[in-house]
Amino acid sequence: MRPPAERGALCAERWRRSKQEADQAREAQLARLQAVRMLLWNQASADPIRAAEALIKLEAREARLLGLDMPTKVAVTDPDGGIPLETIRRVIERVDRQMVDVTPGKLAT
Repeated sequence: MRPPAERGALCAERWRRSKQEADQAREAQLARLQAVRMLLWNQASADPIRAAEALIKLEAREARLLGLDMPTKVAVTDPDGGIPLETIRRVIERVDRQMVDVTPGKLAT
């Protein structure tokens, strides 16, 4: 087994490599998006509406890729931030099914 310091260094190196690979993939994707943008601009006169729609989608993709958009909320909540009653009921039912009676003197046989 490797010493903790060496394991930490290996983990840090793996993380650094994976971050570099992600950065390279991001840069390649941005270059492809830029090439598509140039094609769309050059052909926009033929069908400006379709070109504009495609450019809007391309820029939305680029914004997500660069992290410019606000984070997407993934939690199961209602619009006010509360947990919907039906979700609470399902969780309670699941917990009830998994409950074990641990009352002294009532051991399962």
